[in-house]
Parts: sequence; C-alpha cells; structure tokens
Amino acid sequence: MDFVPWWDEAKSALEGDSTLSDVISRYPHEGLAIQKEPFQTLARAIIGQQISVKAADAVWRRLEVMCNGKIEASTIGGLTVDGIRSIGCSKRKGEYLIHIAERIDDLIEEGFKEENSVLIKRLTALRGIGPWTAEMFLIFALGKPDIFPIGDVGLIRGLQQVVPETLNMESDDIVNFAKRWIPWRTAATWYLWRAIDPVPVAY
Repeated sequence: MDFVPWWDEAKSALEGDSTLSDVISRYPHEGLAIQKEPFQTLARAIIGQQISVKAADAVWRRLEVMCNGKIEASTIGGLTVDGIRSIGCSKRKGEYLIHIAERIDDLIEEGFKEENSVLIKRLTALRGIGPWTAEMFLIFALGKPDIFPIGDVGLIRGLQQVVPETLNMESDDIVNFAKRWIPWRTAATWYLWRAIDPVPVAY
C-alpha cells in the first residue's frame, strides 16, 4: 500500500510527542493511503454521516451489490432515491448521492489547488456536504497533511482515551490543544482514530 508522501516525516515528528508515542508504536507499518476515486470518497463520507463505521460499512456493501460492484458517478446517477433508500440510506442521503454524482465532473474539472479553507467552502456549497464531509475529502481524497476534523466523534473519543485530561474540554480548547501537532494534524487524527478502531478508518 502506498501511503501519502509526507507520512514518514509526519510520523517521525509525532513520535516525539508524549501523548501520541504509545499509539504510534502500536502501528509501525500502517498509515494513510489516498482514495484514488474522488467520487467514492464523497459517497462513503455521505453514507457515513451520523452513523457508526460498522453501519456505514454495511450500507456500502449493499450499495456495491446494487451497483454491480462498481460504485461510480455513472452507476449512482442511474439509481433512484427510493432504490438507495432500500439499502438502508435515508431519503436525504439518497438525494445527496445522486446530486454529487451529477456534479462530480465539474468539481474535478475545477481542481483542488486552493487553500484548505477555500476548498472546504467550495465543497460545502454542494448539497449533502458539510464541514465534516469536506474534511474527510481533504484527508482521504487529497491527502492534505494538516486537517483536524473537530466535529468527528471518533476523533474526540480517541483523543479522550489517549489524553484523559481532554475529557472535559470544550471544542475550542481541544483545537488549541491540537495545535501542538501542526503541520501534521491529519496524521495525529489518523492515530487517534486508530486508538479506538480495530481497522483503519477509510473513506
């Protein structure tokens, strides 16, 4: 598996942080790999909104069957909202998936060279993409090295397990705490996810 090109540098820098050194030592040969299909990253993130990783994986597998093994914009665009609902998605998520399938070519054509904040603003202009979904795209499709998705429940759970003193912190305080990991907050996030998940998080 090919990790993002900055992974070794990030790992080396974070190993010196006492809050992360233990969890990093548990996974010496794992890391973040980029999803090669932007549409799949957005589709997986939309399906994963506000449900558990296990539930999202189950819905994704059913969607794969419905799409004859190829979850692409073209196959999703040929489905109906009711059809997508039948595999466990909400009506709204079905609408979002079809909308993104219709817009993905324009999104790719526009490119992803802007600053993170600009990319997030452009992504969140699309139906069904909020800040969390946009951040998952920046991590898993674009491999951006310094993303800290404060709205991610798994990230917060992992942080609270690894750093118990963050249990009673407000979001702003957690963001300030995480500044110690700049410019590698994506890698820190990955390890905090890994602290509580038996398999690596992927979108």
